Formats: sequence, structure tokens, C-alpha cells
Amino acid sequence: MTVLDGYKLYGFFSAGSRRVGESRAYLDDINVFPVPDGDTGTNLSSTMAGAVAGAVPEASASSTLGALADAALISARGNSGVIFAQFVSGLSEGAASAEMKTHDFARAVRRAYERAKAAITDPRDGTMLSVIEEWARSLARGAHDVPNFVDLIGATRGDLRRSLASTTERLAELRAAGLDRLHLGLESGSDEVLRLMHKGTSQKNQIAAGLKVKEAGMELSEYWMPGLGGQQLSETHARQTAAALNL
Repeated sequence: MTVLDGYKLYGFFSAGSRRVGESRAYLDDINVFPVPDGDTGTNLSSTMAGAVAGAVPEASASSTLGALADAALISARGNSGVIFAQFVSGLSEGAASAEMKTHDFARAVRRAYERAKAAITDPRDGTMLSVIEEWARSLARGAHDVPNFVDLIGATRGDLRRSLASTTERLAELRAAGLDRLHLGLESGSDEVLRLMHKGTSQKNQIAAGLKVKEAGMELSEYWMPGLGGQQLSETHARQTAAALNL
């Protein structure tokens, strides 16, 4: 895939919206910085779903992004929704033609990052803006040498994972600012139960997150739901949850 038109872009946004919706609860749980209000997943999911539902795709990439941007601004909820809406607006501003090649897309993403950052009064490192900025940089590094979108997007995944992982380094900053306890929704320590409830995470990830909180010098409160396993998985649910909590 060397060219993106409006229909392909709309398809990407639609798929992304579904994925964020599936991970909504997990995103809410890990929302602890800069404000631990536990609604990032809910707000972002609602905003993205509203953007997709409110936009009518066209063959032109520019026109489709304009429609998505308008719908996102109308649907925006919370800080994460506003950041996403401004990001799409910037992406629309950077898309000047009916079709986009990889270098066009990379420039548009950079413009989108700048627009999203400018919309925040006090932008902070360690937030979704940091990950967006790293994605823009990663795209710019590869765009002129990689004409295929599938290859280009795939090549950015490593940079994105490292950027996302680095956001946890802000826990020490939170502790120094006075936050001494975090409440996390474990729900279950069983990977099978977590998959059935579409939690969007795993026992391994949950344990790693909890250990990072404790390493930062904070107290940790984990919450689990005794009945999630049902009749078939109740013992597995109980045993694997206990194993996770006792590490």
C-alpha cells in the first residue's frame, strides 16, 4: 500500500476506534498521570466513536480527514478527547491533496502533533502527547526510504513501545509531588478471564504495573472481582488472582 485515499483513512480510524473501545477499561485503569481521574479510555473511546459515526468518507483523503476532524471536535470529551480532536484537525490541515504518500503522511502527523500540543495549556512529558511526538519522529525518519505504509507503520512500533514504556518513569515525579497511593483494577489474575471480559491486558502486564508503583515508593491497592470466573473458571480465577497479588 503506497497511497492512502479517503476510504482507506476512514477504515483505519474505524478500526482504531473499535480497538480503543475494546481497551477502554484498561486505559481508564492506567490513567494516573498527570491527573489520576480514571476516565481517559472512556473519553477517548467516546470521542473516536463519535468522529467515525459523524463523518461520511469520500475518495479524497483531505475531505475525509476534514469530516473526521469536524466530527471529533463536536464529540470531544475530556482532555484525551480534546487532544485527539486537535490531533485529527492538525492531520486534516496537513493533508493538502486527495491522496497521501508516506512522506505526506509523516508531515501531516507532525503538524497534527503540533496542533494537539498547542491546544494544551500545560503540556507534560509522560502523557499521550509524548507518544504522539515520538510517533511523528519515527515516521519522519522512515518516510522517505519506505514507500509502503504497512512497512512504515510496522517499523514505528518499536519506537512507540519504548515511548509508552518510558511514561511509567513519571511515577517517581508523581510520588515527589505528594501522590502516595494508587488504586488499580486488577479484576482477575487469570489471562483467560481477562480475555473473556475484554480487559485488554494480561496477568504479566498487571504484575509489572503494580511492581513499578511499589518501586516508586507508593502504596498500592488492587481490586479484584470474585465472581468473574463463573462456574467453569472460578477456581482458576481465584488461584491465579491470588498468585498475582502475592508477588
